[in-house]
Amino acid sequence: MIGHGDHTVAGPWSFSVSAGGLNVMRGPNGCGKSTFARTLLRLIPAISGNIRWNTTPHCRWVPQQLPLTEDYPVSVFDIVELGMWDTPDSGSALWGLRPGKSQDKPAKQIISEMLTRVGLIGMENRRFARLSGGEQRRALIARALVAEANCIVLDEPMNGVDQEGRESLGKLVADLAENSEILFLVITHDSSWIPVQPRCYLDLSATGEISLEPSS
Repeated sequence: MIGHGDHTVAGPWSFSVSAGGLNVMRGPNGCGKSTFARTLLRLIPAISGNIRWNTTPHCRWVPQQLPLTEDYPVSVFDIVELGMWDTPDSGSALWGLRPGKSQDKPAKQIISEMLTRVGLIGMENRRFARLSGGEQRRALIARALVAEANCIVLDEPMNGVDQEGRESLGKLVADLAENSEILFLVITHDSSWIPVQPRCYLDLSATGEISLEPSS
């Protein structure tokens, strides 16, 4: 069961998901989606039960936004580079800066490759807070990829993204998840933007009950 302190939000649940396509958790606001994400990321403990992995988990979170004003002097490059560190907003349970996984290439080369992969090459020196909603989300995805995570949780990735941006961002997320060794979990109240058949849907009801709909 998941919740806050002694307050149960949802559960008990029993299900399994795996890499190699999108796993989509969908349901109305307040049904426990964000609480589950925080539990999965080990930011809060489960009330009861446990999450079992077949490997050592290294999870990263792609939040809906970062609370930065337009004049805050942090660049796209800076945001992506933070993926090489464990920070409180990255989804790492190890709060405080510490080196992330060791890298075989220079940091600048790795970041450039990831920016190319998410379609932001040439924008590394722009201020992050001045990007569009879709561009910000791409930068945050690049930050998660730089961390070499084996689990990436995307929280309502289309919030604040216009229709044109939704289409291109949806394709990017689907392409990244396809045939990937990374477990991609999308948390959303609206799955209409997803351009492919997900690996599975995890449907949450308003009362916190869950049903698993595997890909046909």
